[in-house]
Amino acid sequence: MYYAGIDWADRHHDAVVIDDDGRRVGSIHVEHNVRGFTKLTDFLKNIATPQEIAVVIETDRGLLVATLLEAGLSVYPVNPRR
Repeated sequence: MYYAGIDWADRHHDAVVIDDDGRRVGSIHVEHNVRGFTKLTDFLKNIATPQEIAVVIETDRGLLVATLLEAGLSVYPVNPRR
């Protein structure tokens, strides 16, 4: 399994992916637009299949979340204050 953490912001997003052993597999910075979302989903799919990646993000709604779900990724929203 792989785990992607996405830092959600209004204009851009940063993501980091780790493996089961906690090793950093990769990271990416994308803009908050369709091109950036495509870049992010392509980045994730190049690491593993959507079924092998769990995505943690600081929101439970919006176009980015919809794009991740549409790409077949499992998305787990978390409260950023926790």
